[in-house]
Amino acid sequence: MITATKRSIPFRGQSRSADKRDFQDEVIRDLQNLDASIIQNTSDITSVLTVLSKEVASLKADLAKRDEENEFFRTLTAINQTLTYVNGFSSAEDIMFHDNTPNERRCVVDREFGELLPPRDRVANMFYAASLDNEGTIYPRNISYNIATDEPSTADVEIGDVRNAFNGNNLSYWVRKVKLPLYSDVTSVSLTLTVSVPSGQVFQPNEMYLLPFPYKGVEVTDVQYASDLTDSFKSIAELDARYGRSAGDGSVEFTPRKDSSPFLIHFQPTSVAQLKITLTQSNWVEENGYKVFYYGAQEIGLRFVDYDKTADPDVYNHEKNNNAIVRVAAPNEYYFDRITYFMSEPWDPTFRHLRWQIATDEDFTNVVWDSDMALPQSNTASIVSVSVATPYLYIKALPLFVGSASGSPTAGSPFFLNTPAFVDAFALQYTVRTA
Repeated sequence: MITATKRSIPFRGQSRSADKRDFQDEVIRDLQNLDASIIQNTSDITSVLTVLSKEVASLKADLAKRDEENEFFRTLTAINQTLTYVNGFSSAEDIMFHDNTPNERRCVVDREFGELLPPRDRVANMFYAASLDNEGTIYPRNISYNIATDEPSTADVEIGDVRNAFNGNNLSYWVRKVKLPLYSDVTSVSLTLTVSVPSGQVFQPNEMYLLPFPYKGVEVTDVQYASDLTDSFKSIAELDARYGRSAGDGSVEFTPRKDSSPFLIHFQPTSVAQLKITLTQSNWVEENGYKVFYYGAQEIGLRFVDYDKTADPDVYNHEKNNNAIVRVAAPNEYYFDRITYFMSEPWDPTFRHLRWQIATDEDFTNVVWDSDMALPQSNTASIVSVSVATPYLYIKALPLFVGSASGSPTAGSPFFLNTPAFVDAFALQYTVRTA
């Protein structure tokens, strides 16, 4: 606490030396107190960092142990057992590109949402603008919104800054804090955020995304949109069936995402003037004798993404088609023997918009399976034998934009016209041998 007291010194008049000495003493004392406070704060921060570093070290050790156990288990059960490899694109591990694949043909691995997508030529965000000339500086647009909640009127609420969810900065969060007495019988709180999309947009959006807060710690109960400010709201699931379920009256409603992770919705360019998002928080923590609910969003976005439309759908090579390669390793000291199962999500049975190849080398000179062949799991005769002794398999995905460049949508394809083919995950099952 600052103790120095301001004293009046007459202009060109008499002054008391005692006042000057007292003021100097008080300033020195304040500086000493400030120094002590800094030392104490530094000590506190050091203590917290020490605890966190120990926890991180413990987690790393635990993960390393689990990796060792998993590798031991894989090796122990390898012979005469079917092993499974799954990739959900939440990391870039195992993903590579051929040296001959130009940058404009390299697929996007969107780790935030766990998707593999065709290359992006341009992105226009509805809630903020990013400058390419000024080191990517982000300029949030003005937004208008309102919030309705079922939170008790007796709750102590910190509303947070909603604009943090629309500014394009993943380091800032909109966090709403609801504090209730510990004895309260309230088990959940929810809110509905209605936000208007800033006017004057050049493009219509074709993607909507949401990064909830806390990560996997809040339910996204509903997402709706309105085409204009006077239009009634419709379920976002009408634009992407992956996120919907039957409402019983012939319509489609959003499927609530309990403990939701970030998600990305693709749809044809559509007029969107408003979004309405409902969040429900059932997970509370105890803080200083109170029941506290935290919820909100890290980022909520609408954007137009212009995906590459120039790839050749009739070729598999690295130079002319959009692709990414995933390298799968067999357990140590083992080689691949047979491929017994392969599937992706979504799965394109027409192979018109999403094609696959599996080879024993990264140049794909020895392809053991591709989309023109029967699936390994179709019948016993379709099981793929890997004749070359190799500890690696290379799986190439070739997603296209569903438009004129890839032909008209085919019956049975999971992708819509004017949207990108994408991969959420794929699974490979295989057996191994020793030589």
